[in-house]
Amino acid sequence: MDRHKTALVLSGGGADSAYGVGVLKALARKGRADGSPIRPRIMTGTSAGAYNAAFLTSRLRADGFLGAVERLEETWRRRVAGTPYRCGNGVFRYLGDPVTALDPRCFISQPFQQAGRLAQDGAAMVRNLLNGVNQFVSAEEGDLVERLLNTISLCSLVTIEPLRQTIAETISMQAIRRAAVQLVVTAIRWSDGQMRLFRNQEFSQRKGDDIILASSAIPGFFPPVEIDGQPFVDGGVLMNTPLRPAIRAGADEIYITYFDPDVSRIPVRSMESTLDALYRTMVISWAARINRDVREASLVNRVIRHFSRDLQADPAALDFLQRVFGKRPGFKRRVLTIHRFHPRDDLGGALGILNFESGRVAKLIERGYRDTMEHDCQASGCAGVAADAPVPLYEERRGEGKQAETRWPSR
Repeated sequence: MDRHKTALVLSGGGADSAYGVGVLKALARKGRADGSPIRPRIMTGTSAGAYNAAFLTSRLRADGFLGAVERLEETWRRRVAGTPYRCGNGVFRYLGDPVTALDPRCFISQPFQQAGRLAQDGAAMVRNLLNGVNQFVSAEEGDLVERLLNTISLCSLVTIEPLRQTIAETISMQAIRRAAVQLVVTAIRWSDGQMRLFRNQEFSQRKGDDIILASSAIPGFFPPVEIDGQPFVDGGVLMNTPLRPAIRAGADEIYITYFDPDVSRIPVRSMESTLDALYRTMVISWAARINRDVREASLVNRVIRHFSRDLQADPAALDFLQRVFGKRPGFKRRVLTIHRFHPRDDLGGALGILNFESGRVAKLIERGYRDTMEHDCQASGCAGVAADAPVPLYEERRGEGKQAETRWPSR
């Protein structure tokens, strides 16, 4: 029996999550450093990572880790990725897309489906236009430009029905509810900004589809998804890499896949576009969060090692560990081992997360596989493998004319 409680933490990244599929493929084939196979018992995911985590959870019992990952790769290559002969990708499409609408190959291969889509898209565009006009006319404050800007929404030009269909045809919600693997998917309640964690038993046939859609609903581009009467959006708003839920679920061996390059590897252009600036801001924020969480895990390791004999005798240490684990750990709490897998360089910029072209998806899968097979844990900043990150056990404050005092690090 595997003595590890292993977790896979799968980040959001849109089309860039194909890189994560390559990482999973390498992990499933390579196994641990000692050659033993990896057997995940916890899956956490956000956005596209939520889809990948749900897919694997539904397949692990029947196919094993390697078989489930191979099926996931096949699904990304043949179903999620877009090709001219499929007339789009399996995630989203632009309403009334002229490139697809004017492509004769689409009408030849799918004449009735294309006619139906054009009719549906036309009706949706008229409905969205009328809603926008009504909002513009009813606005009582602001000048003409301000009122016009307040009516513009990219959500009115996009439909995520392809993703709903992909989920319905590739993931068994019944298998998720029956799975021995713990699944945690993150989403943000749009009305008040609160995070919600969805677990196995909440994945009913209809609600499970909505949970994955909600976790993938990029604000401003995809519309919010209603769950239990409340609108939800992409969990990446607050937690694009759901490491802490995996720790709180009891994992002691964690494999993280994420797609933020080192910020220093993204060139600063003299004339940055708005998209470039927003993308750099997003990467800085995501990188800071994941680095903070891994540093905190390294600090947990040092605390456990330091207080392995008298942990219960130090209330400050227990309070800190309670914040991390969600409950007071016992004496036998294991040191956390965290492996980090991410690209060093930019995968495609802000627009790359929406580029599901089949050739790009294939290249990202191969790149993720190659990078993982050549993975250097020390260079990647893993925790609990080589030396943990150099985080001080205590923070020190020195007051003028006062004796130095120590205190436990706070959030």
